Amino acid sequence: MYKIVGFFVLLILPFNSISQLQFVSYDNITDSRYRQNILLKKIDIAIAEKSWEKAKVLLSFAYTYGNSKYRVQDIESRLKIAMTNQIKSSPDTVKFKKIKKFNIAKLDKSKNQKTIYLTFDDGPMKGTTNVIDVINKEQVPATMFVVGRHIVSSLTNRSRYNKIRDNRYMLIANHTYSHAHDRYNAFYTSSQREILKDISKNHKLLRDDMLSNSPPYTRLAGRNVFRLPTYVSDDPYITRRQLRREKPSYDMLWHEGYYMYGWDIEWGISKKTKTYRETPHRLAQKIERLYKEDKLVTKGKVIVLMHDKIFQDKYNGKKNLTRLIQILKANNWKFETLEDYLSIDDIKNGKYAQQKKLFDIDKFAANRSQQKRNKDKQADSSTSLKADTTKL
Repeated sequence: MYKIVGFFVLLILPFNSISQLQFVSYDNITDSRYRQNILLKKIDIAIAEKSWEKAKVLLSFAYTYGNSKYRVQDIESRLKIAMTNQIKSSPDTVKFKKIKKFNIAKLDKSKNQKTIYLTFDDGPMKGTTNVIDVINKEQVPATMFVVGRHIVSSLTNRSRYNKIRDNRYMLIANHTYSHAHDRYNAFYTSSQREILKDISKNHKLLRDDMLSNSPPYTRLAGRNVFRLPTYVSDDPYITRRQLRREKPSYDMLWHEGYYMYGWDIEWGISKKTKTYRETPHRLAQKIERLYKEDKLVTKGKVIVLMHDKIFQDKYNGKKNLTRLIQILKANNWKFETLEDYLSIDDIKNGKYAQQKKLFDIDKFAANRSQQKRNKDKQADSSTSLKADTTKL
């Protein structure tokens, strides 16, 4: 009946208006609320299946969004209740850690090492120079996931890239050549040959400027995917149907030798207000909370996703990034690039093996040992210099 009515409606429409009908695809939806709704639904399913660890990890992702705050809190309450009931019936069940509110200025210094990995996507572009200036001023390591198409697009961007390449604090990493043409669903379900061609093209472009004999550090455009020797996870923000179509491409890239890094928390700009979703202070609180609640991919290590463009002058980017770094320093966070995210033992003996290697592990281990010795020498020389200055 409905099909017949629909047919007659189309008949009475002006013929030239039919071409104006548009079907919205997921790639055209940029509202973070839509993505969060998918995520909250997955948490509900995880609670129903009593997959507590999965629910807690997904819940930590949900908190990275600024909207639907009360819905997230409601789901968190239901998760606590469900786990409490499970604890009563099964003493061996792991208890849910109580979430505490805290003032970041009054945090106790932790004996355990807290490591943060600042990662910046989509450069070179507007905002990249401000990121470089802040990183140099604060002297902290950072990982720059660069897009090949952006490098070759103009002389200005080439100059920005050269500044990244020559920066002692920055690690260059692969963020695809085309940025998936900003059509993520279509890109990751297209020919695997074309996907590999795109990633490999950027790898070849950057290879001479990347660390020699090191894992090909890669982040997929528009996807929070991990493929590492110690950990594997898929993007929690896409539908199950879409994931089933994309997952073979993730696995293919892993077996072609690429190490794929997602993130634990994102800092971005609200499309509605054109301001930061969180203040630097609030973001630092969220990071501390993820650490204390152990809702991280790797214990004690937090990967922060940011984009170069959010640090343009119109967003007061330099001031906000500087403030974030200073707050993290004051709360005893150690800064590293993703080169130090995995240990040599993790790479050699991880539970997930690759079919193809794009680097020599033994040479990489030797290079890292030499770099560590050089850092130790620099630290000793700076300490002795301070001591001599004090005597004078």
